[in-house]
Amino acid sequence: METLNELRDKIYANALAKGFYRDYLDILSYIDKAHNGEGLDVASAAMDRFQHIAFAQRIALIQSEASEALEADRKNRHADLISMQEQMQAHGFKAEDFQRYIKDTVEDEIADTIIRLLDLCGMLDIDIDKHIELKMQYNSSRPYLHGKEY
Repeated sequence: METLNELRDKIYANALAKGFYRDYLDILSYIDKAHNGEGLDVASAAMDRFQHIAFAQRIALIQSEASEALEADRKNRHADLISMQEQMQAHGFKAEDFQRYIKDTVEDEIADTIIRLLDLCGMLDIDIDKHIELKMQYNSSRPYLHGKEY
């Protein structure tokens, strides 16, 4: 029977063979070439690959925030805005009050998800207002449940 480390090595070798580390390895190669004075084409190619990696990382962070919202709902953790607003009226915003009444709630994690999504839109220079407007127009033309069961 194979050990987990032997299986690990096979899985990793397969991932390498199938190109799943291509961007990472290419960027390392580009950095090495740039250090050896091979110019702007190398730097440009490295930036293109790096942007794909940064995009994937941002998508993973967005998914993690959405998962945290789900977990907060499973724990029935919801923000207490009334208490938070009362505290803010009494003495202004305090991080301790935020942690007590808002932090790690469904609403807080949804806010984190939106913040990360908008951050990604900024990175990619996406006109999100226009895209939401177009998507809403498209959705209004679709059938009930968009033709699906749920």
